[in-house]
Amino acid sequence: MWRTALLFVCACWTGPDPAETLPAPAARTQPELVVTMERTPCFGHCPVYTVEIDGNGAVLIKDADTVTRGHTTRSKVRQLARAIESAHFFELDEQGHPPAQAQCVTSGNTSTCSIRSFTLCTDTSHAIITVKRGDRTHTVDDAHCSDDRWLMSLENMIDAIAGTPKPQEF
Repeated sequence: MWRTALLFVCACWTGPDPAETLPAPAARTQPELVVTMERTPCFGHCPVYTVEIDGNGAVLIKDADTVTRGHTTRSKVRQLARAIESAHFFELDEQGHPPAQAQCVTSGNTSTCSIRSFTLCTDTSHAIITVKRGDRTHTVDDAHCSDDRWLMSLENMIDAIAGTPKPQEF
């Protein structure tokens, strides 16, 4: 005949709550600035990718095959923020043009007003830049149809900071 014995062991912890003694995990702050640039396909050989740089220096690059994470310096992020500010990015229209004021000329009983013309491009790679600063977000789609050198300069700065390959001239 077999006898079974049960043994109970009890313990009592009288020290402080372990959860209270561990340091709280550092709260990850939302960056004040997030800059995203997407380069779209074209009829030819154009790099296609999305790059994101945030105010904390985090860099994220996504293409069709890979996702690469990196980091940049705060001074480069500040340089990018200054370039966005000096370009008056949040005041630009969706194509990256400054707001246009209609210019009217009146001669006798006739008024003639100018309107803005624009060009549509269908075979170029676009650079779509979205800037989120605080609670404001604005997007500009550069179709590379016009000679907006400052916008291309901003695109090149984003590529240089992120370390993405420099696209060929458009």
